[in-house]
Amino acid sequence: MQTVRQPLFVFIIAFALVASCTKTAPPITPTAVAAINTAVSPTTTPTSTPTPQPTNTPTPTASPTPTFTPTATAVPIIISGNPRAAQLKAPEPDGRFPCGVVDTFDFPIDPPDAAGVRRGGVDFGVYRNRYAKYHAGEDWGGPAGSRNLGTPVYSIGHGLVTYAEPVGWGRDQGVVIVQHTLTDGRRLLSFYGHLDPDSVVLNAGECVVRGDQVGNIGQPRTTPHLHFEIRTQAPYETLTGYWPVDPTLAGWLPPSQTIWQQRIAASPGVEWIRPFTHAGTRPIGQFNANAFIVFEDNQLIALNSADGSERLFDLGDAVIDAALVHEQNASLYTAGRLGQINAFSPVENSETDVNLTPLWSLDLA
Repeated sequence: MQTVRQPLFVFIIAFALVASCTKTAPPITPTAVAAINTAVSPTTTPTSTPTPQPTNTPTPTASPTPTFTPTATAVPIIISGNPRAAQLKAPEPDGRFPCGVVDTFDFPIDPPDAAGVRRGGVDFGVYRNRYAKYHAGEDWGGPAGSRNLGTPVYSIGHGLVTYAEPVGWGRDQGVVIVQHTLTDGRRLLSFYGHLDPDSVVLNAGECVVRGDQVGNIGQPRTTPHLHFEIRTQAPYETLTGYWPVDPTLAGWLPPSQTIWQQRIAASPGVEWIRPFTHAGTRPIGQFNANAFIVFEDNQLIALNSADGSERLFDLGDAVIDAALVHEQNASLYTAGRLGQINAFSPVENSETDVNLTPLWSLDLA
């Protein structure tokens, strides 16, 4: 059986014809290219730039708060033990002082300090229109919460009874006077008036110890109270309790102030004291090593630092209402209300005296 190959032959003939009929492209003529030698410079390798690190933002600093500087405070005095107990002594009689000397003074009502008394110690030297005179003592009542009438009255210190009469003031009732001798030999009198007559049992010439009872508050013509005095005169006389002029000019002393003064004077280590009895007393300053100046009753007074003695400045006709001591050179300046200012200097080589030399004067009026 003959194999049929005609279709394959026909395909080959057809492919050959198509190929022979395709247009052939002309040959490309090569173009000459000019040879250009370009000098190539070597490129500099750039220096590597370090990458900046992030900077920390600083924390804002708070403005410092000013520190408060405290004002220097004085160191407080520390007292140990019992200062009062160190002062108390029993009386020691001798030939000169048969009843001994004073150790300290207590108050006549509610001793030692009259802490519970509701009235007392405030009316010495007060002018009373009723009598047209000045009160020569202090009026005292009893402790708060109790009646005045019958309140016990006590001797303020060791002493000798110089007067004791149940009706020494007549209708104003009983009086007792006690004489007290101080360690320096001075003598003071304590006076207790308006005592209940039945309570006055002491006799003149007897000794009493601080705190001994001298009587009870009685019933005078006025309301019940104690009339209490301290004075330097009339140990055997009652007098009247009032005086036509300032009682301090005639031998009376401010009672309560005198008690405190004696207490301080009896304290260990105290050399001397000077109470400022005048309301207008003002300390001026240290004048030199031996004198301290105070202004009192429109006068300048130099107090001796060793013993407390006083001496008045002689400033001529200068009217003084105020004064000042210069801290460095001890110069003294005074001023008057009329506008005059004066300056004084201490005399050279005068360490113990208070002599002054005028420096200058200025009138501002």
